[in-house]
Amino acid sequence: MDIILPKPWHKLVEVSQTGSTQADLVGHAQAGAQSGLVLLAHEQVQGRGRLERAWESPAGQGLWFSLLLRSPRAVADLGIVPLLTAVAIAQALADEFGLSASVKWPNDILINQKKLSGILVNHCPPDALIIGVGINTMMSQPPIDMATSLLLEDAIGSDQAVPHFFTTVLASIGSMLSDLAVDQPWPLDVLDPYRRLSSTLGSTVDVTLPSGQVLTGQAVDIEPTGALVVSTSAGQRVCVTAGDVVQVR
Repeated sequence: MDIILPKPWHKLVEVSQTGSTQADLVGHAQAGAQSGLVLLAHEQVQGRGRLERAWESPAGQGLWFSLLLRSPRAVADLGIVPLLTAVAIAQALADEFGLSASVKWPNDILINQKKLSGILVNHCPPDALIIGVGINTMMSQPPIDMATSLLLEDAIGSDQAVPHFFTTVLASIGSMLSDLAVDQPWPLDVLDPYRRLSSTLGSTVDVTLPSGQVLTGQAVDIEPTGALVVSTSAGQRVCVTAGDVVQVR
C-alpha cells in the first residue's frame, strides 16, 4: 500500500497472507523491533479477537493490521488503551466518511448497531504493546448478521479509498495514544470522549464473566482503569474488567 506514514509510525511491513498479524508482531517485539512498527496483512487465516474468538479476515475485504508501541508505563496503567484506540477509530470514521460510530464496551466499533471494527491489545514484556485492529471495508457478506462494512454502509464504493482511510486511522490512533510515551498520570478527562460514544452506558446488560457467572445490572460508568461499572438490583456496584456484554435494553 502506497502511503505516507504519519507520526509516530515509522515503518510499514505489508504481507499478502499471514496467520495473525498480532502473533507476528509479538515476535517482532520480542526480537527488539522499535516502537512505531506497523504490520498490515491482505489476509489473515488465524485472526483472533477478544476472548480468543475467530476474526474473519478475508483477502481484500478489510484492513487487518497490528501496531507496535513501547511505553514506560506500568501494566496497570494500560487498561484504557483499547478504549482510547476505539475512540480514535470512531473519530477517523467521522473525519473520513462522516459516519457516526458508537462503541460497545470495551472496544467494538458499531455503525447502526452493527460491528464494523474490533480491537485486541496484548502486552509483551517488558514494555511493548501490540494493538491489533480489524476494520471491515469491502466486505459484501459479513460472516455474522450483526456485522457490517464500509461498503455496506455506502461509505466507499471501491478499494481506492482504503489507503487514504488507513492513513487517517493511523494518524488518529497515534495522536490518541501519544501520552503512552511518557510515564505520568493520564489526564482526568481522558475517557470522556469514550463515555460520549458508549452504546453500553445507561443500558441494562448481561455480562458473562470469565468464570461463567452471568452478572445482570445497569452499566453506569467507566473506571479510570477502563473497567465497566455495573449496578445490580441488589445495590452492588461491580467493576468488570473482562467479560462478554449483551445489552438487554
